[in-house]
Amino acid sequence: LNIIPNLGSNSTPQLRNPPVDNAEVGQKFTHNPAAFDPDGDSLSYKMIIPRQSVTLTVANYRSPETVAPPLGIPEAGSGAPTFVLNPLNGDITWDAPGSYGIGSKGYAEYNIAFVVEEWRKTAAGYNKIGEIVRDMQITVREQPNKRPELIIPKDTCIVAGTVLKAIIRA
Repeated sequence: LNIIPNLGSNSTPQLRNPPVDNAEVGQKFTHNPAAFDPDGDSLSYKMIIPRQSVTLTVANYRSPETVAPPLGIPEAGSGAPTFVLNPLNGDITWDAPGSYGIGSKGYAEYNIAFVVEEWRKTAAGYNKIGEIVRDMQITVREQPNKRPELIIPKDTCIVAGTVLKAIIRA
């Protein structure tokens, strides 16, 4: 516990999206914890190994993109799968989950953990004033449902009060 008196009071960042999400085999998965700091402090993110107790990390933990075959391929159709946490905005991107471990139950579960660090700017620079750990569960299913591919119409400039009619296809 560090007490830095000139930094004032502090509120813990709030993570507004639940730590449970669903992914589809072969489709890019994206999740954002929707972190918000009531004091306006800067937030950063980093992956950690999940813990099985306060002081003990999960033995032999493997990040989701390193799980043994069949792992799957990125949505683009080639290359190695990726699992990335954006340190600036907290976006978690898994491109793309494979079918490993799904079996007869129809799904596979993955656990990840990350730290949200809280930074406050002072005249002396940025000071880390806190951090919270978020454990998260991702359930991967094989579903025939695919995201729609939108055909975006070309940009059209219209004058206020003018009617624009268009057909949007998905």
